[in-house]
Amino acid sequence: MSQHASQQIEGLNIANEREVLAHMSHTYGATEAKAIVTAAQAAFKQLPKGVQDYLDQPNPDNTRLTNSPSVLLMLALWGSGHTRLTPEAATKELQRLRTSKEYVACHRHEREDRPRDACRRSAASGSRPRVSRSKRGRTPVT
Repeated sequence: MSQHASQQIEGLNIANEREVLAHMSHTYGATEAKAIVTAAQAAFKQLPKGVQDYLDQPNPDNTRLTNSPSVLLMLALWGSGHTRLTPEAATKELQRLRTSKEYVACHRHEREDRPRDACRRSAASGSRPRVSRSKRGRTPVT
């Protein structure tokens, strides 16, 4: 697994909690941003200790995945049931995503010395693989 599992937002210092909250408030609105953070915190508590430790481990640049807006949103959605799959379905979906042309192109650097910017360029061009929701329900934000 790569050291930085979440894609960083250009110019956002995720080591600065205030900056992250301001970014989320600007993106989702203050009320929804607060609801996302609250739901993410509740979901985090449901995770196994090893996963909590991984997400909250400081990186060399003093950032933590738990401060990333994308990880906070993912945790909030996971906690609300949007991403629940059976282990078999999750394995199948992961295999499908990891063999997709886009994933292989973006993660070639893990096997070769390829710059990570290649993935950012393909994401910016809209060729990012899409993940379908397996279960629809209410979102954690209102």
